Formats: sequence, C-alpha cells, structure tokens
Amino acid sequence: MLILTDELLISKGGMRACYRHPQNELRCAKVYRQLSEIPCMSVAKNFRILLGSRFDRFNMNVQEYRFWLRLQDDEKISSVLHHHIPHIDGLVQSNLGVALIEELFLDFDGEPSRNLKQLQGKLAKDQLLQIQKDLRVITDCVIEHAIPIYDWNPTNILVLRKHDQCAVKIADLEGEFGNKEFIKISRWNTFARRRKLRRRIDRFYAYFNNTILSQST
Repeated sequence: MLILTDELLISKGGMRACYRHPQNELRCAKVYRQLSEIPCMSVAKNFRILLGSRFDRFNMNVQEYRFWLRLQDDEKISSVLHHHIPHIDGLVQSNLGVALIEELFLDFDGEPSRNLKQLQGKLAKDQLLQIQKDLRVITDCVIEHAIPIYDWNPTNILVLRKHDQCAVKIADLEGEFGNKEFIKISRWNTFARRRKLRRRIDRFYAYFNNTILSQST
C-alpha cells in the first residue's frame, strides 16, 4: 500500500489532492480529498466523492486513467497531445483510497510546475507567446477530434519552465467525467461536443488575451 502523508502534499483541488510519490520523485499521486477535512463542501461534491470512493464508474481517478488510455490508442491524437499531457502509470491502493500515479511536471529548480493562474503577472512576453503557441496546438487538436477535455480554467493549465523555455501541460484529463450536462447530449453527438468545446476554449482565450497577456513582465 502507498502511504501518503501531509509532508508529501503538493496541492488540493475541489475534489482531489495531489501528493509527491514517496518512492519516485518524478511521479505524483492523485487521490480524493477526505470528506472529514472539508465540512463546508457542497452536498453535490460530497455525494460525488462518496460515490467515487465506492464505485469505479463514478471514480474520477479510474475514469481519468481509462480516458488517457483511449487517447494513447489513437495515433493521430497521441502524436500531438503526448507532449502536453502526463504519462500515467496506473492505479494503486493508498492509505487515502485509490490513487492515480502519473508524471510529475517539474521546473528547472526541481519544484512542481505552477499553473497559469499562479504565474499571472510573472511571465515575460516571449514566454507567453510560446505558451500561446503551445495552447493553439492543443486546442486545435481538441476541436478537430472533438476530444472531451472541458476544463479550460487557468488552474488546469500548467506551465513547465526550463529557464527561458516554457511548455504547456494539461493537469487533469477528466474526459466525459468533466461533462456536467444533466442530459449529456454532447457525449453522444459530435457536433454538439465540438460546439461546446469551442465555446469553452473561446472563453479561455478571451481571458488569456485580455488578462494574462496584458500583465506580462
């Protein structure tokens, strides 16, 4: 069993926490957050965590791994996205539940890469232009193949920095698990899915161009 402690904690999201792997400095482990530590969380999120901890069908880690495997099986998609998504080793049991073991993106200083929101106002114009170029490659591929990557919040876009060079990495690959539609039309209809992706990606670029680019150092 993989033992995860507070000393290994990297970050916490709305439903999951990310830890350094205790035996491999190049890997991290994602697990559900413990219900006891977030008493103010919404009833809906509490229910999703509870379901996910008991059934694979509702487990975000299980579904993310299966989605990643499907991406790897498609040569046209994987040839583009494999530079921008983590390599996933698989699922293991931990003291905090089922853990997804994947590549840990590290900057030149050995620290975990930060997201666009955290780096806002701290990147030079040429770095942001390289980030924008990478983002176009990713988003063009996502739209062309109607890949269900719906989370285009700046917190899900990691920037791996190697001195003056930057590379974009997508932190979470929830796939259709991230589709919050009550009736999931876009899951079964490619046209609807592509239209939904365009809307979300357009909103992200509006934020990126108007907020992040304007605050370059």
